[in-house]
Amino acid sequence: MLRPRRLVVVVAALGLVGTATACQRSAGCMGAYCGTLVFAAVGEPDILLPPSTQQVAARDIEEQLFLKLADIGLTTNTIGDEDFQPLLAERWEWDGPLTLVFHLDTRARWQDGQPVTASDVAFTFDAYTDSAVASPYRANLRRVASVKARDPQTAVFRFRERYPEMFYDAVYHMRVLPAHLLRGVPRDQWKTAPFGRQPVGDGPYRFRRVARRPDHRARRRLDVFPGPPGDPTPDLALQPRSPGGGHSGGGRSGGRARGALLRRRTSRAFRAAPQVTLYPYRGNAYGYLGFNLAANGDTTQPHPIFGDRVVTPRPDDGGGSGAPHQERVR
Repeated sequence: MLRPRRLVVVVAALGLVGTATACQRSAGCMGAYCGTLVFAAVGEPDILLPPSTQQVAARDIEEQLFLKLADIGLTTNTIGDEDFQPLLAERWEWDGPLTLVFHLDTRARWQDGQPVTASDVAFTFDAYTDSAVASPYRANLRRVASVKARDPQTAVFRFRERYPEMFYDAVYHMRVLPAHLLRGVPRDQWKTAPFGRQPVGDGPYRFRRVARRPDHRARRRLDVFPGPPGDPTPDLALQPRSPGGGHSGGGRSGGRARGALLRRRTSRAFRAAPQVTLYPYRGNAYGYLGFNLAANGDTTQPHPIFGDRVVTPRPDDGGGSGAPHQERVR
């Protein structure tokens, strides 16, 4: 949870991915969520237009600029719709087994003052599934047949088939886009469009600038929804900063990014820092260890070790008697 004039560090439960935010109250903001969010990334984002990138540095920033209709709840359950939390959608209901109806929150506004409408939702789906945009999320939406605007506040999703994660597919893969600003931009040029360098979103933060240093700032909006929008997504920031580098009240946080994973030594330092609070959270991301299952130089042949679930190390590959030892790879 962001608090004014305080450095907050969130550590993910899976992979111990560090997240760091620095918040400074602006002169014209009286709410509890005011301030500046600072991203420390290992590289500059390619473009801040959600359908056109899968880059981590860009996605982490986009999550604060563009909202979804709803998002996964604290249980991280993706089956059905009971555990999802509303964002742009105030409510929803099923109109039969293959039709999902969203009613948008009338308070939702783009940062230029225009209302967020169901036409924006339909435009977003059309863009995400357009081969000219070539969104990496296009395949995740293949079972959604269409998205139409019934009226300015009602978006209707129709599915090709019934399956457990219908609601998840409808909301999780798309961040709603401003049709009035992007409709005139040729979609085969979205990856280089000026909008992606100065985005106009509907989220809790307004984009300020891209610095040459590996940090990116977003200024808290004052006109999204009345009252606090809720806790920011825990994986919103990028790399852990040196605990001694951040300072409350300042517009900047010193120190450099320390890498994507929070080492044990760094974790102890964070826990000991008085200006840092750690929040463990559950996420729906997963990690895995991959092996090359094909032989080097000939991908048609299995790897001599990893090509079989039963692995027999060489006699000289470990200490002990040198006798072959079989292990089953699970």
